[in-house]
Amino acid sequence: SGGSIPAEGQIAVIDPDGTGEISVTIDSPTRVGTVLGRGHVIVDGAAFQIDGALQTGDLTLVNGASIEPVDSHHVRMRITAHGDVSLDGTSTITVANAGYPALDGPGTPALVNRPGSGASGGSHAGRGGRGRFTNDEELGYSYGSITEPSTMGSGANRGNGSGGGALRLEIGGHLTLDGTLTADAVRDQTAGAGGSVWVECVGFSGSGSISAIGANGGSVGGAGGGGRIAVYFESTTFVGEMLAHGGAEGNPGGAGSVFTKQQASDTGTLLFSNSNVAEGSDEGVTPIEPGSLILDADIVVSDGARVTSRSQFPLQILTQGSLSIDASAALDVTAQGWPAGMGPGSGALVNGAGTGPTGGSHGGQGGTGRLITDRALLGAVYGSITTPTSLGSGSSRGESFGGGAVLLECESLHLDGEIAADGRGGGAGGSLWITCESLVGSGMIHANGGKPGPNGGAGGGGRVAVYVDTLSDWTGQIEARTDDSGAGNAPGGAGSVYLKESAEELGLLQYDNGNILGGLTPLTESELTLTADLIVSRGANVSGHLGEAAVIDIPGNVTISQSSSIDLTAQGHPPFEGPGAPPEVDVDGNGASHAAYGGHGWMVERPMTESVHGSFEQPEHLGSGAAGWGGGALRLRCDTLTLDGAI
Repeated sequence: SGGSIPAEGQIAVIDPDGTGEISVTIDSPTRVGTVLGRGHVIVDGAAFQIDGALQTGDLTLVNGASIEPVDSHHVRMRITAHGDVSLDGTSTITVANAGYPALDGPGTPALVNRPGSGASGGSHAGRGGRGRFTNDEELGYSYGSITEPSTMGSGANRGNGSGGGALRLEIGGHLTLDGTLTADAVRDQTAGAGGSVWVECVGFSGSGSISAIGANGGSVGGAGGGGRIAVYFESTTFVGEMLAHGGAEGNPGGAGSVFTKQQASDTGTLLFSNSNVAEGSDEGVTPIEPGSLILDADIVVSDGARVTSRSQFPLQILTQGSLSIDASAALDVTAQGWPAGMGPGSGALVNGAGTGPTGGSHGGQGGTGRLITDRALLGAVYGSITTPTSLGSGSSRGESFGGGAVLLECESLHLDGEIAADGRGGGAGGSLWITCESLVGSGMIHANGGKPGPNGGAGGGGRVAVYVDTLSDWTGQIEARTDDSGAGNAPGGAGSVYLKESAEELGLLQYDNGNILGGLTPLTESELTLTADLIVSRGANVSGHLGEAAVIDIPGNVTISQSSSIDLTAQGHPPFEGPGAPPEVDVDGNGASHAAYGGHGWMVERPMTESVHGSFEQPEHLGSGAAGWGGGALRLRCDTLTLDGAI
């Protein structure tokens, strides 16, 4: 002891040889440049400001002590302690509000100056909350590393809202944390995002906190997104908190990431928790950028966190560990698919007076818009039943988005919340492809079509495939239906839900439209061949393609419940075509023939040229057209047919 800290901006060297016999106590406000060496630094009741790196042997903070940066912005503080680090319950190491200033940073929202608009929050791991009169595409992007966080939080798009800085602690010994390590953003007119805290130590104990929280929003402004925390240790008895949630108030920010790992373990734990700051709001999301999360970790999504993807990017999560989603949380790519007028199932644009937009198609066909009667104008169905990866299409026009896509592989899935890929504004549902050993819980898995706007058709259902060892412990719901379109609006068709338990030879293919009647689900191809049972239920109507015979050839059972059908009505030859078609006349012509002659038209002589044709034992011909389309053709092969609905 007996050394002294030099003046501001100078370099202090303490016990460079590491004898462990030199210590320095800082008991009054002190500002320096860089501190190097292996001596014991004690900060006692004082603010110790550093402008560079801090390297010590042991480091002790007591009696309300703090270590903080000299600079107010763009701070990346690095502390290396070769020995132990201890913070009592009144002390802190902080880079709060020391990240990117307002209008700076990779997650800063676009500047919006519309009359009456509010400031949007900065983004980091969690997306910043939306200011009033701000669009999705004007919000900031998520960025930074989950496992090695070193990025600062971004500022808001106006005002003084700064993000949190970046703090890294490399500790050769034990960390006793009863105080705080913080990279929070604190509201200053507007809201920045939380920063980063990255800790490596041998032992870890205490009851303090580590935080990288986004700043709170205002009455018309969005809150900041949560930051990133990663802590590595060989052993731990720590019972404190690690918080990286978005800011509350206004439109809340999205949850940040908290990653912890015992050094000798193969897997870590990744937590997305929003501390319920977004309760009752559809704001507060955490996009995975650029869309893939491949990590050996047990993943927990809780307390209002909503993990999503960037628009039109699938969300891929691959882990050898477990995934747990509590009842308040979700993996949610709703409206992250194709926008209006885009996608393979968006349908033809019709702008006639009084017409409404047609709903987007995917697994099920979208509903017709007002005054649109020609189903040929609807978008085609597409995508895979067993390996769904495609985005849902938007409606033909308007404020509409299809659902996104989730590809999930994990060891076990405990789902009490939601995994969702719904459409919005008449957009079609997206895709959910889930593979896990076990699925338990009472949550919901859904890729539903979106509810339409005025005069529009509802979106068709999307596609869901779930591969699991057993579904015996699952009590939740899995669906891919249309949305209730309301009075005067046409519903979409049911999407596909495919379930495969590994011990079962047959899978199960379900078309279930949630008791919403009137939509159609054309087969993607004219022939459906699948090793599965087939259930068509609750208002689903499976159909074929115009002018093509449909074949359903499966080794399992087929069940068609009441109010549901396999319906090939008007799927045959077009008007006045086919071997039984009558001559075309202006009005009141003859009916077409098939097994029997069509009826005689009013005051029309029958030339009897149309043919009676087809097989009694193997009927496979399409019905011929007259003034309208003929009926289609179906070849159905199955084990047992249970028919309470219609074919």
